[in-house]
Amino acid sequence: MASRPFNPHALRHWFKALALSPGVLFSATYLLLHLGTAVYLNTAFISDLRALVLHQTDRQMELSVSFLTAGPSLDSITLKHVGIHPSTGSKQAQPQTPVNMAFPCPDLSLLVFSSPMREARERAVCDSILASCAPSFRHSGGFPQ
Repeated sequence: MASRPFNPHALRHWFKALALSPGVLFSATYLLLHLGTAVYLNTAFISDLRALVLHQTDRQMELSVSFLTAGPSLDSITLKHVGIHPSTGSKQAQPQTPVNMAFPCPDLSLLVFSSPMREARERAVCDSILASCAPSFRHSGGFPQ
């Protein structure tokens, strides 16, 4: 049986076919979407959340969050080491012990593209954080004196 001569382009064609296969394209798209969402959440979403907590507490309390992770199927977010502490110059009590908090978020992949949806989700997360970490907070305008 005669052997075929080596084709130098065969390996290149094989890798191109592998890279363009549906399984690899789907996996790469999912990975890029998940990575992009995680980067966005750890920058813009957390800074907007911090500003919202400052605004809702009349600049009396600040939010600290180490980082935020998205669920594997982009249906939830988890805030790591969440803490509420008095802002600089405020005469409030001791800072809260940091905790981890998880929130369901079925529309997580759309938050990057929809500003009203993102703002509504930020308000809901902010309200949940304030309700659990700062129980003396009243939505009618701050902390009791």
